[in-house]
Amino acid sequence: METTVETYGKYKSARGQLETQRVTIGKVELYFSYKTLVAINDGKELIVSENQWSNTTGKHLDLIAPAEKRVKKEVFEEKKLAILGAYDA
Repeated sequence: METTVETYGKYKSARGQLETQRVTIGKVELYFSYKTLVAINDGKELIVSENQWSNTTGKHLDLIAPAEKRVKKEVFEEKKLAILGAYDA
């Protein structure tokens, strides 16, 4: 199973790259803005939270999906639990 950590977006600065990380474990991709999980791709569907944080996180979300494709916080949390809940010890 392949595991990678990389930036998303086209940031050239080290700071920008650290703020936008994508962790891939097998077919699952976890997108982070700073240290906050903001999107998940389970290999079947890309689930992106609506922006409930800062303007900068909003820009990071724009790199993943347009605003009209994002889901409400509650929906994101439900889907996150469905995908990752089995790993909660």
